Parts: sequence; structure tokens; C-alpha cells
Amino acid sequence: MIIKKTLRIFFLLAIQCQLFAQQDTSYQTIRQESGEYTAPIIETPSDRLFRTQTPGKWMFKMNLAQTFLFGDNDPQIGVEYKISPAFSVGAYYGMRLGRQDGSGWLYPLSLAVEGRWYHDMKKRISAGRSANNFGGRYVALEAGIVNNPGTAEPWNEKRIALRYGLQH
Repeated sequence: MIIKKTLRIFFLLAIQCQLFAQQDTSYQTIRQESGEYTAPIIETPSDRLFRTQTPGKWMFKMNLAQTFLFGDNDPQIGVEYKISPAFSVGAYYGMRLGRQDGSGWLYPLSLAVEGRWYHDMKKRISAGRSANNFGGRYVALEAGIVNNPGTAEPWNEKRIALRYGLQH
């Protein structure tokens, strides 16, 4: 019986010592930052190459594929301006390089005006896949005139084109 009482006293003292011995202090800090959360933009190598995350209002163009193929494929330069995220207008000037009969080295071959509708641009901007730029699928309506210097009326060919394309 004495052993039982001794064990009880020992366990009661051990529990009390254990309860008082483990006193930890923990500090919690709660902080609230003012401002709005903006998700980080992760740029891929493709985004850097095609500049899909770079917004732009103006773009100057040169058709490099046609620059080195003379004859029927003459170089063309142009400019495109963004009116809104989905619409842009452009003007293009085609020229012929080389000596022509009394015309000099450069003379106009074609002039064109074009309107483009980037039909999925607003959806791509809201999804964070693109900035307001000139990359993507588009539907274009172009009106132009062509110079044929061998004929009596120099600007005698007029054209209208409806195109669907992809620009990067």
C-alpha cells in the first residue's frame, strides 16, 4: 500500500513538473497590405521572340520575303496603327527596284489601305495570353491601286481583297 501511495505521489509531482516546465511563447503577426493583387506575368521564350506581352500602337513593316525576289514579287513597306485592341488600319507602298524606262531606280508599283479585325484579341488580353499588340489571327479588307507603267493610264488596276491571316 505504501508503494502505491508513493507511486501516486511521484506521478502527481511528475505531471505538475511537466506542466510547468513546458511553457512556450509563440508570437503571431497579422499584416494586411493595401493595394490590389496583380498576378505575376510569366514570360516564355516564345513570348520574348514574338513580343506577345509587349503592347504597341504603331508597327512599321517590310515584306522581307519579297525583297530578294525581283520581278512580279517586289518589296513592300507599310505601317499599321492600332485603333482599339481588336481593330487596326494600315497603309502599304509597293515599289519596284531597278532602272525603268525614264522612271529612275525606284517607282511606285502599288498603294493600298487595309483595315484589320483581330477577332480573338480581346479574349486573349482578358485571359492574360497577350498584350494589346499586332500578333494573332485577323480578318482584313484591303483596297489598293496598282501602277502599270507600260499602259496609257498609269494607275489603271484597282483591287479589293478580303483576307484571313496570322501575324506574329
